[in-house]
Amino acid sequence: LKVWDIDSSLDRKEAIGLWDGMEPGDQRQIEGQYRRKDGSTFPVEVHMRHLRLGGKDRFVVIGRDITERKQARQELKTERDRLETLLDNLPTPVVRCRVGDGEARITGTNPAFEKTFGVDRKEAEGEDLNVLLVPEERRGEAAEIDRRALGKGTEVREVRRLAADGDRD
Repeated sequence: LKVWDIDSSLDRKEAIGLWDGMEPGDQRQIEGQYRRKDGSTFPVEVHMRHLRLGGKDRFVVIGRDITERKQARQELKTERDRLETLLDNLPTPVVRCRVGDGEARITGTNPAFEKTFGVDRKEAEGEDLNVLLVPEERRGEAAEIDRRALGKGTEVREVRRLAADGDRD
């Protein structure tokens, strides 16, 4: 059997092109579709290495079935999309942040955030949440809330923030 007989995602020309582009010691990783005897296919992760043994070029190729990984990724994507839809449709402002170096950088918001705070979603991305929404005299308190939330995972507290229509509790 030839590689192109087993991997339905490669034809003879593509397979030879992959090998011809590799020097001894080179490694490649690709995804493919292996074909079973019954003609059905399944996704694989293929690791290739070009070796020179006894003056001859040789290739070591290992294929691993990644069906479960692909299914798990699809399930995660479906769940993430469902959660994204839920967050986008909540009437309550929601903001996602990445916290580091003493800052809470906005990575995303929902439409209610934009409406409540009068900040365009795209403009908010990458901004420090506390600089954007917290009155200057309360930023020390906001930083403390961030530290506690990082330590415990959550922090529940009523706070005052700058909304589109002024300060809001």
